[in-house]
Amino acid sequence: MSLPTPWKVALAAALVALALRSSPFAREAELAAWWVAGVVALFSSGAHAVDFVHAIRFRVLGRSLASGAGATWRPGRRYVLDQPFDLFKGVVGAYSRHHLSRRIEGEVVGVGPIEVELFEYSYRPLLSVQEGFLGERRRRGFRRHLTCAVVDTGVWMASVRIEPESVLERAAQRLGFEDIDFEDAEFSRRYAVRSHSRRAAHELVSPAWMAMLLDRPGWSVETSGSRMLLWRRGRPTVQRYRELLDLSIGLALALPRTVVNEERSRRGMSLSMGVGAASATSVEAMARLEAGRSALPRQLEPSDFERFRSARERA
Repeated sequence: MSLPTPWKVALAAALVALALRSSPFAREAELAAWWVAGVVALFSSGAHAVDFVHAIRFRVLGRSLASGAGATWRPGRRYVLDQPFDLFKGVVGAYSRHHLSRRIEGEVVGVGPIEVELFEYSYRPLLSVQEGFLGERRRRGFRRHLTCAVVDTGVWMASVRIEPESVLERAAQRLGFEDIDFEDAEFSRRYAVRSHSRRAAHELVSPAWMAMLLDRPGWSVETSGSRMLLWRRGRPTVQRYRELLDLSIGLALALPRTVVNEERSRRGMSLSMGVGAASATSVEAMARLEAGRSALPRQLEPSDFERFRSARERA
């Protein structure tokens, strides 16, 4: 079993102290080495103590939060996280804990129930792997903690990643690694959006999504299949869990109507006007048609046009 890095430093300092016992400066060297070993060991023990206190405290607070939200609370650790997202790849020593799960019944977004699970995710990034004389040598980064949520919407979504724009990402853009810009200049300035399909990203990231992410800065989003991952750096707090639960459900309910109706079509269900969130141009076009005025077909989303065509055929 591999020791944590601080304990390796403490052990190395202790070995140096023992090796210098016969040197001319044995007394001074031994004191210095033992001092380093003690400080490092104390620092490591302190970090573990802080984590232990946080875990005990949040177990109690999380149970109360779950009870008020009608959710299930499972605070124990899980060492296997079966999720398709890039965030969970290339890491070591990973585990999740403080799981708060909620299932919302009914055709919430138009195809069925949605499932939301909040949790704390802890890991160490794997920086490099090298073959050494004694076998494989892995270089790991410092342990990190994230507050996460996974939402299973039941609706297939294109693979899109939305993250707060950082200095490094701005530098990458100057080198030619461009993200996808949107009509909302404030959103494009504060968030970097990446996807293999620019069209799919524009279809999924609706004005409602932009408004919610701007109102709750700091959260990142990644979609894969029917699942959506939200996360931000730092350990969870009750306030963060409340904000994350609201944001997770809000983004699921604000899935664009076209995306939801594409899923309904794949399942052999009829297209519906009562699912998903319509764009502003679609709402305006619908109002014009219902008032007896003309609207160009390109102003309508496919689901809207299909509804009116079906209604005319039945008439």
